[in-house]
Amino acid sequence: MDKYLTEGNIHFGSLLLKPNLLKGLKENGYVETSDVQFKSLPFILGGLDLIVQSKAGTGKTQAFVIAVLELLDTLLDHVQVLIVTPTGELASQIERVLYSLGKHIEKLNVLLFTTGISNKMLIPKIKEGCQIVVGTPGKIKQLINIGILNINSLRLLIFDEADKLINESTLRKDVLWISEVLPTRKQSLAFSATFPDEMINLMSIMMRDCRKIRLDSEYLSPENISQYYITVHHERQKKGKLIDILENIHFHQCFIFVNTRKSVQIVSDLLKRYGFDPGIISSTVSTQDRKKLLDKMHNFKVRIVVGTDIISRGIDITHLSLVINYDFPRDYQTYCHRIGRTGRFGRFGISVTILTKIEKMKFQKLHNNIKIKEIQNFEKIPLLEKDNLLEEIVKRFIEKRKNKLDQMKINQEKKNQEKKTKNRKKRRRRNRKKHNKNQNQNQNQNQNLNPNQKENKDKKYSENQSPQNQNQNPNKTPIPNQNQNQYGKNQNQN
Repeated sequence: MDKYLTEGNIHFGSLLLKPNLLKGLKENGYVETSDVQFKSLPFILGGLDLIVQSKAGTGKTQAFVIAVLELLDTLLDHVQVLIVTPTGELASQIERVLYSLGKHIEKLNVLLFTTGISNKMLIPKIKEGCQIVVGTPGKIKQLINIGILNINSLRLLIFDEADKLINESTLRKDVLWISEVLPTRKQSLAFSATFPDEMINLMSIMMRDCRKIRLDSEYLSPENISQYYITVHHERQKKGKLIDILENIHFHQCFIFVNTRKSVQIVSDLLKRYGFDPGIISSTVSTQDRKKLLDKMHNFKVRIVVGTDIISRGIDITHLSLVINYDFPRDYQTYCHRIGRTGRFGRFGISVTILTKIEKMKFQKLHNNIKIKEIQNFEKIPLLEKDNLLEEIVKRFIEKRKNKLDQMKINQEKKNQEKKTKNRKKRRRRNRKKHNKNQNQNQNQNQNLNPNQKENKDKKYSENQSPQNQNQNPNKTPIPNQNQNQYGKNQNQN
């Protein structure tokens, strides 16, 4: 049955966690439990199977990571915990959180199993021993199948973003296979921001007498996110609006969501033309490159990322304050997962969806239960809480873009000048070629003349070159031929 506990926050020390784990929590800024942690940790630490539904940014990942680190026996070198995620990016993030919160736990060993990591690299690490495996269903299934991953001593199975694992047919097939081959006596957990009833029923089949915790199931979008939309008449006008948003809304870091891999490249090229330096994430980008880019985002070395829904789930970037839906989200759940990348753990965030008139009609049905406003004036959008360190970093990004735009302008002017010079030279060559062609034609005509024609032509030329004609003043108006002949005749008679 569903369990609804009273809301509250308690100090992590009240849970009697390991001292080294409490130390890691404190160094990462975690002092009190969030609502979902307060309600789920007692069940998890008590060894019960559990399904947890809570909106994005409420601390679900930290909830099961804390439980994993508390229940883990680091003196054993075999796999005790298996965490299954729909994407490699989410797996990498969970690995990061495990090591971050467990930095003071000795002999902690976590292995990442994703598509971009070769089996040759994993085999030696598995033989050395590890307690926690985090990965995608396909890779985990492959390693179990070929006997590399031994899961006979597994104690805890966790499905993160479980709705996506069950909703996609390929992932669901692998998840069901993994669940069947794992030991029967194990604890199973499932977490997600969205959990339709049919998916809960399917997950329940893979568990033993599971408990369910459902928080804010009616309103899935976080309340601390200011949600806006902006309309355009045609799809092609979205490009200009995107630049307007980035130039007029103050933000620290930003995700721009599109629906296709092709759109990722189109939007990225657009931003580069306007001096921005975006990163890109899609299925065409290797797992290692995606991980490197997300590491740069975590370290604030990249400010803008353009991506597909690969990054719409579970990715937690501390200073991500703006989410832009360049393409219309496919459904309400996708919309909630996208905007949930900002406003994490109570921080303020902004989301903007760019819509055509047709998309706006669809969107009006989608946002009946959420507070969303149309942007009429960028100045009315609330500013982020001031942080001097972050503002200094943002200022460097803005200055870098300004310098880049100035250099692009100089390069364009230089290119235009080179083009003019090239065209001028081209015209000269064309004129020279035409002149040479006329000369060749004249020479050919002379060669084709018979001796009498040539003699007449030479005679005519010599008459034109006579001293009388040469001594004529070029500035004097020429006398008509008739008068000139008559004048010459009268002069001879005298």
